[in-house]
Amino acid sequence: MSVGGSFPKVAVIVLSWNGWQDTIECLESLQKIDYPNYEMIVVDNGSTDGLVEKLKRWAKGEIPVNTRFVNFDASLKPVRYIEYDRKTAEAGGDQQERNLEGLASSRKLIIIQSGENLGFPGGNNVGIRYSLKKADFGYVLLLNDDTAVAPDFLTKMVEVAEKDEETGIVGGKIYYYHHPQRIWYGGGKLSLWRASGINQQMGKTDGKLSPRHSHEEPNGVIGASFITGCLMLIRRKLLQSSRLFREDYFLYVEDTDFCYQALQEGWKLKVNLGARIWHKGAPAEGREISLMSSYYMTRNRLFFGFETIQGLRYRIVFGLFFFFTRPVRLLMWAISDKRQVAKGTWLGIMDFLKGKKGRAVL
Repeated sequence: MSVGGSFPKVAVIVLSWNGWQDTIECLESLQKIDYPNYEMIVVDNGSTDGLVEKLKRWAKGEIPVNTRFVNFDASLKPVRYIEYDRKTAEAGGDQQERNLEGLASSRKLIIIQSGENLGFPGGNNVGIRYSLKKADFGYVLLLNDDTAVAPDFLTKMVEVAEKDEETGIVGGKIYYYHHPQRIWYGGGKLSLWRASGINQQMGKTDGKLSPRHSHEEPNGVIGASFITGCLMLIRRKLLQSSRLFREDYFLYVEDTDFCYQALQEGWKLKVNLGARIWHKGAPAEGREISLMSSYYMTRNRLFFGFETIQGLRYRIVFGLFFFFTRPVRLLMWAISDKRQVAKGTWLGIMDFLKGKKGRAVL
C-alpha cells in the first residue's frame, strides 16, 4: 500500500451481457476479498436475461451461490444497491449514494444500465466515466463477469501499483475455471509485427513453465507489454491523461490498443503472478473460434496494425505477414471444415478495406 498504510479506493467494474449466473458468482467471490476499500460496479450492457432483477434478488440474499470457488454467505446479505441509467451514471450518479455511506465495501453495489449493447470497450467506458466523476477512486479495475477471484488478488495488484507511480496498468495470473491449475494468462507480450497481444504461459501449470520463464517466481512480479482486459487494474492518472478504450472496435483488440497507447505515453505495465483469478470464458487451446470472434479479431487487428501502431517499418512488416499468410490459412480452414472461421476472417478483411468500424451485423 502507500507509505502511510492507506488503501486507495478501487472501482471494480464488472461488465455483463446476458450472464446473470456468472455475474453473481463473481460478485459473491468479490465480497470475500481482503482488500478493504473498493466498490462493486456492475454495468448491464443491454442484457435480455433479466440480469438486473437477478442482481437485486441476489443482493437481498434470495439467490444462493455455491460453486467450486464460492460458497453462499448469508451474513454478507443484504447488499444495498443503487441503480442508474447511463446518463446519470456518466454524470457521476446522484444523492442516493449518501445511503451507502458507512457500509463495508462488500455490502454495497452500483448497478448501471447502459440501455444497449455497447460492446466491451463501450460498456466498460460507461463504468470508467462514472468512476472518474468520483474524486475518491485511485484505481479502476476491469474484471470479466465470468470469473472468480482469490481473496488476496486485489491487494496484490494494488501493492504493485503503489510501489511505482510510473506503473499505469497491472495484471494478474488467470487460470482456466474448468481446469484450475492450467494458466490462461501468465504475462503478456505485444507483438507489433503481428499487431497482436499474446498471452504468455497459456496451457502451462505453475510447475511446468516454459524455459524462457523458468527463472521467474511463479508468484512474482514481472514486466509486460500486454495485459488482457479480462483483469486490468488502471491508475486513475492514466485514464485522466489519455483517451479511454476505443469504442469503434466494439469487441476484441481494444485492450491491445489501450496497452500500446499507455506504453507510448511512457507508462509501465506489470503483472503480479500471485494475484489469481479463474476465467470461465477463457478459450481452450485448439478450440475453434466463432464467426463473430474471428470477424472482430481480424478486422480490429488490421485497424490496430495500420492505424494505431507508429512506425512505417512495423506497418510494412505486419502487412506482408498478414496478407501473405491469410490466403493459406483461409484455404486450410475451408478444407478442414472450419468454414465459420474462414468466413469471419474474410468478412473482417472486407470490412477493414471498406473502413467499416463499430458493431457489425453478421
